[in-house]
Amino acid sequence: MLPEGDPFAKEDLQQDDEQALEILDDYFAGAESAKRTARIAQIALGSRHNRRAGELLLRIASTGRTKTNVDRNLRRCIHKAGVTMPVDFVLVPTTVQILKPKLRIDNVFWPTLSMKSWVSVLAESCPQVLLGGFRLEESEKWRNLFGWFWDRFEGVDRGHPIYEFGCDRTCCIPIMVHGDEGRGLRSQAFMVESWQFVISHLGPFTTNTSGHSFTSRLLFTCISSKLFDGEKTLRDLNDEFAKQLRSMFFEGVQVGNHVIRLIWIATKGDWPFLRKACSLFTGFTSLRICHLCSGQDWWRYDSDAPWKLAENRPGESPFKPEGNPFAIVPGGDSPNRIRPDMVHTFHIGFGVDLAASFVVWLCKLGKLGSNGRPRQSFDDKLSLAYSTFREYCHIHKRFTACDHWSMKKLGMTSTNDFPTSLGGKGHDTGVVCRWLDSFLRSIASW
Repeated sequence: MLPEGDPFAKEDLQQDDEQALEILDDYFAGAESAKRTARIAQIALGSRHNRRAGELLLRIASTGRTKTNVDRNLRRCIHKAGVTMPVDFVLVPTTVQILKPKLRIDNVFWPTLSMKSWVSVLAESCPQVLLGGFRLEESEKWRNLFGWFWDRFEGVDRGHPIYEFGCDRTCCIPIMVHGDEGRGLRSQAFMVESWQFVISHLGPFTTNTSGHSFTSRLLFTCISSKLFDGEKTLRDLNDEFAKQLRSMFFEGVQVGNHVIRLIWIATKGDWPFLRKACSLFTGFTSLRICHLCSGQDWWRYDSDAPWKLAENRPGESPFKPEGNPFAIVPGGDSPNRIRPDMVHTFHIGFGVDLAASFVVWLCKLGKLGSNGRPRQSFDDKLSLAYSTFREYCHIHKRFTACDHWSMKKLGMTSTNDFPTSLGGKGHDTGVVCRWLDSFLRSIASW
C-alpha cells in the first residue's frame, strides 16, 4: 500500500526501482563487487529520510547485512527479482566420488546447460549478446558482420571445416570453449566449463572478455574437483559438450527465418585444464611439454632451436590413447586449435610482474605516491599510489580485488626487491595496466 496523502509516493517508488536496476547494471558489468553493490544500496536507503523505499532496493541492501555469503545472497535476490533466463538442463549420466561419511562411487545425473536452449533464450530476450550487438530484426547488419569475420578468419585458419561445409556463413556465429579449474572455499579446486562468443556484444572492435563474465561466457557446467571419479567424470561431461557442439555445427537452431549455427574454432584455458579436458599427455611434468610442438630444448631462442623446425610443429599426436573427446566436433582433431588462455599467460603470468614493477618504478621516480613530504616511507608512497588507482576505478567503473598496496602486499621485503604480485586477482592486472596507460598519458610531458 502507498502512504496516504503522499501524491509523490508512486513516483518515488518508481525512482527507487530504476536506481536499483542501475546498481545491478554496475554489478553485471563488473564495475562493482557484490559487497560494494550491497553497500551502495544501503547508502541509497540512508538518503530516504524515513520515506518508504522500493522493494528491490531494500532486498539488495539486505544482502550485505552479514559479512559472509554476500555473493550468494545477492544472486538469490537477483533470482527473486526475475532477472534470470529459463535455460534448459541436459542431465549427463556419470559417476562421482563421495568422500563422507565413507568413500564411495555413486552413479548420478549431472546437470549441464543446453547450448540450443541458450541460443533460443538469448534470441528472444537479449539478441544483442548473440548477434554482436545487433537486434534480431537488423539481419542485414549482423549477417554482414559474421560474413566479414569468416572472410578474414580464412587467413588465420584456412583449413577450418566451415570453408568446406556448404552453409550460409553469414548465419554462423564463431565461438570458443573455455575452461578453468579455479579455487573456491578453502582453496578447494572447482572446475567451470563454458563457451564464449568470439565477437563481443559490444562490437567486433572490443575484446570479447569485456564486461562481467556473466555477459561474456555462457555456462555449460561446473563441478567441484573433489567429486571427480578419476578422469571419467570430466570425460563424460565433455562427451556431452562435444555432442552439443557438433549438433550446433550441423543442425543449428531455427531463430525466426534464420538457421543460426554455432561454429567452434578453438578450446582455450590454462594448461592443467587443457590437459584434462582434451586428454593430452603433454604438460609441465611430462617429457613433452607443449602440445603444439614436439621439439626439445624449448628454452632455446637461437636460430637452430629444435622447436623452430616445421617438422616439430605439432609433430606426433599429443593425445592420450583414449583420444580427445572434442575430436567429433568439426575441426576438433587438430592440436593447433587448443589454445593456452591469454589470461593465464599474461594476467597471472608476466603481466603481473610488468604492472607491479611499473608501479614501484613510478613511486621511486616520485611520479606516483608523492605528497611533498621529505621523509616518506615507501609503504606510504604505495598507499598513496593505491588511492590514485582506486579513484581511477571509481571514475571508470572498474572493479578491483586489490584492497591496498604495501611492500608486503607486492611481495617485497626491501625496496631493492622485484615485486611479484599486485595483491589481487588476475582481473586486476588488466585494470592496473589500463590505469597505468591513462596515468602515463596524463604526465607524458615529463
